[in-house]
Amino acid sequence: MRIRLLLLTLLLAAVSAQAQWQDKNLADKVQEFTLTNGMRFLVVERHEAPVFFGTITFKVGGVDEKPGITGISHLLEHMMFKGTQVVGTKDFEKEKSFLAREDSLAHTIMGIQDKITPWRLDILERYGLDLSAVQGGPKKPVQTKGLARGEQHLSVDVLGDRIGQLDYLLAALKKPYPDSLRKTSGLLSDNGVDYARLFFDLKTAERELERAQKAHNELLNQNEFWDTYLQAGARWLNAGTGEDNTTYMVYVPSNQLELWMLLESGRLSNQVFRQLYSERSVVQEERRLGENDPDDQLYEPFMATAFEAHPYGFPVIGWMSDLRHLDRTQIEAYYQRYYNPSNAVAALVGDLDFKEVKALAERYFVGIPGQPKPPEVVTREPEQRGERRLVVEADAGPKLMMGFHIPTVPHPDAYPLRALEGVFTWGRTSRFYRSIFEKQQLTRDAPGVWTGPGDRYDGLFMIFADPQDPHTPKEVEDAVWAEIDKLKAMPPSARELERLKNLMDADLVNSLGSNPGLAFRLGHTALVRGDWRAILWDRQKLLTITPQDVQRVARKYFVRENVTVGYRLKKAKAPEKGGAR
Repeated sequence: MRIRLLLLTLLLAAVSAQAQWQDKNLADKVQEFTLTNGMRFLVVERHEAPVFFGTITFKVGGVDEKPGITGISHLLEHMMFKGTQVVGTKDFEKEKSFLAREDSLAHTIMGIQDKITPWRLDILERYGLDLSAVQGGPKKPVQTKGLARGEQHLSVDVLGDRIGQLDYLLAALKKPYPDSLRKTSGLLSDNGVDYARLFFDLKTAERELERAQKAHNELLNQNEFWDTYLQAGARWLNAGTGEDNTTYMVYVPSNQLELWMLLESGRLSNQVFRQLYSERSVVQEERRLGENDPDDQLYEPFMATAFEAHPYGFPVIGWMSDLRHLDRTQIEAYYQRYYNPSNAVAALVGDLDFKEVKALAERYFVGIPGQPKPPEVVTREPEQRGERRLVVEADAGPKLMMGFHIPTVPHPDAYPLRALEGVFTWGRTSRFYRSIFEKQQLTRDAPGVWTGPGDRYDGLFMIFADPQDPHTPKEVEDAVWAEIDKLKAMPPSARELERLKNLMDADLVNSLGSNPGLAFRLGHTALVRGDWRAILWDRQKLLTITPQDVQRVARKYFVRENVTVGYRLKKAKAPEKGGAR
């Protein structure tokens, strides 16, 4: 026993010494400067290979949206790859008339959609899709080689094909509607309004918009932004929109630092939102794919149930009804408000010279006008005062989701809650693995834990699991509560907690070991917490957690009145027609 205690003491001393050394090492290596317009730059020189990873993170995401414009952050991310007044165009002055024409047609389309009303539009659009399927159906946007995940661009050929489909649909709409639709009260006409005619006018306007976009594309050097980076040897060109932030990233050869400065500053100063309505269609297709995903079918209503007031309850992809109404005016206003230098942090890690980075940043970025920082979200989620439940049926196996409202960092309870993730799910010695998965064999895999959906505001401690047939979500939920009750009755041992601290520390060190990992963490932390050094502050706080802290937060937050529970149940099969009676 004395030998084991001695070894444990030596291990703790080693971990503490290593942490202190690494903290000091990181603090010494991160160099920073702020331009006069408020844009911050964080630079870490690592000269192992002649490349650097560059990110620009904007403090804007789904949480900054409101009803009517949900999904705008993600759509704007798509638009930021469309080029500028210089990149991506053969003649920007000639483009202006096409942009105005497309906006006019888009507003005509939105006006007709509003006249038809949502319930009629849903039925008629489904009918239109069925008719189009006879002709082969609308093709999905093609993904050009080298494009990032989700960044899809409609080619002239695809637009031409869409025009042909609309020609076919318009010809079909001149024929009588089927009895099932004609007999639906108020669908095709009501109170003197000919909704069938309005739907025909809608598809006519959509065809005109497709034709205008096709003609406009003749003036474009499509994908020039992408090609310029790729021809310079760049890779990992990508972007991502979350609840809290939007990040643009790329790996670039070190000798192309000035090219990075040129292209990225252009996106902040003279971005052009060309191909807006075709790209909006791409996002709408992403939305449709999500609506058919069994996990999203549970996750979206789960979040909307858990968050009654706070915008963390909105899906980042946006609601379809909002996506249909997003236009250039809204996109440009959102861009001007959130894509300003004072709301951005650039993080560059790799084979760089700090003085050169600063000199080039001052040359390319300092001329972009600064603005006040956008206001924070003031809405707070009210305290939950009762258990909430929902059940979703889908063509998929059963699933359990549980969510408890918790505070985010730097609230002192956030750190023992982080340790609780490990108590429940980290490794084969974790409690969910040993009890629910291995011993009771209730799930297909060990239940998982995730805290989120963001870090800027208070979120959820979420537990999710896929029951193993023939077990049910209710059985798994009961098993989860049993493990929670055990933890409330007896805290984790000192040894168990130290193992988790070591894992947390190793996970942090590993995440900072790569150029992308460090750049992401620096940019995200600098924006969410105000200072990248919060990485180090949080690390020190995690090391001070006690077993009693873990037990205390379990008792405080893991209670019935603070939980939202979601079940996904397999949809029952409809009885076969003509079967035995």
